[in-house]
Amino acid sequence: MERFCGERLENNIMLESGAERTMVKISIIIPIFNNEEYLEQCIESVQRQTVKELEIICVDDGSKDQSAELIRRLRQEDARIILHQQENRGAAAARNVGIQLAGGEYIAFLDADDYYRQEDALRQMIDCCEKNQVKACGSVMYLLQGEEKPAPSAKLVKKMAEEGILAYRNYQLDYDFTTFIFKREMILEDHIRFPEYRYFEDPPFLTQALDKAEYFCMMDVGLYCYRKMDVAFKLTREKTKDLLRGLLDNLNYAKEHQLADLFGKTLDRLEYEYGTYIYHNITSEDTEEIKLLTEAGNIAAEHLQCEKYVVRPLRMILDGAYAGGGAYEDALRKKVQEADSVAVYGAGKFGKRFLDYLKKYQLDKKVSCVIVSKKSNEETMFAGIPILELKDYRKKTGEVIFVAMGGMNYKAVKKELDQRKILDYEPVDEVFLETGR
Repeated sequence: MERFCGERLENNIMLESGAERTMVKISIIIPIFNNEEYLEQCIESVQRQTVKELEIICVDDGSKDQSAELIRRLRQEDARIILHQQENRGAAAARNVGIQLAGGEYIAFLDADDYYRQEDALRQMIDCCEKNQVKACGSVMYLLQGEEKPAPSAKLVKKMAEEGILAYRNYQLDYDFTTFIFKREMILEDHIRFPEYRYFEDPPFLTQALDKAEYFCMMDVGLYCYRKMDVAFKLTREKTKDLLRGLLDNLNYAKEHQLADLFGKTLDRLEYEYGTYIYHNITSEDTEEIKLLTEAGNIAAEHLQCEKYVVRPLRMILDGAYAGGGAYEDALRKKVQEADSVAVYGAGKFGKRFLDYLKKYQLDKKVSCVIVSKKSNEETMFAGIPILELKDYRKKTGEVIFVAMGGMNYKAVKKELDQRKILDYEPVDEVFLETGR
């Protein structure tokens, strides 16, 4: 139910406006939900921009704090600020409303607890779009956690920036959407919107936006700062369901539009980046979620031309043994027992847990060494076992390497081992290690 008076637009969307709206260069869309602590810094970073022909579209998504009142106060001094209020529907729905309200030649998305690092951030990106005649431009994401630091994606952005105009087919990105600006006309004409999920709603949007743009540019400049909250990552049941929907959206889009890199990235995310969280949040009794996972597996099987392919989280859930004490643990212990000796790849949390597990069953005496990709000069032992860099490791006859680390790290290690033609290795399941059984 709408709780205010204002200007009525299409589809019963209403906004509070302080003055007649004029054509603007760029519309900044800010979804807001109980963000009063950081909201003023966020809006001020837009107000300071050297591009003055802009509008700040604040979509209050059912906040219970003083966010709306703060916006009204700021709007008294800046008529470029527009407020729309709605019942809580999530950030994706709020951004979609913002797209509909936007009147700028370009649109950008700014989360209410983030900010622009430079006063000419928007000007730089607009100039880049117009100079290169592209419909989208992105920049380096910075993370704020105590201090500002470039995000891990910064190295890739630097490489891309050096190349100039980029074809999406060559760089199938699906992350850091807030660092981009987009031509509004393209977004509207191609009906690109955020799927209204509570989680993983942004990758499908960016995938489609950049694919429709065909070409885009990246700038090796840190313009956007993401406030990384110091809280543990947690998926609820509902968020898990939305995560699966978003992943499926990207898998289907990648398949339909023959985006092989995107397909592989999305499948890796499903299998490794989120696999453990999915496993911990659903069971074989959760029929809707199992249906989504099964669909993902079927898409993967068809695309990869496999006779049978079951995505890792689904395999874990249906097996049920990954919680420990079942078939997986029995099979793992048997492999260790049958090996002449064991090398453990990984000197982190999971490596230590695996060594503790072996010690529990008096199998630790089989361990000859702990392997790492690179060690510091002072590192010689880990949990009482010698440490070797992979380049110095010489595999013994009958020795099995057990890789004990998280899924995304495992991918990099697998590549290293394959390159060195070391074939006799076994990944220790991440969920099994996470449970500490």
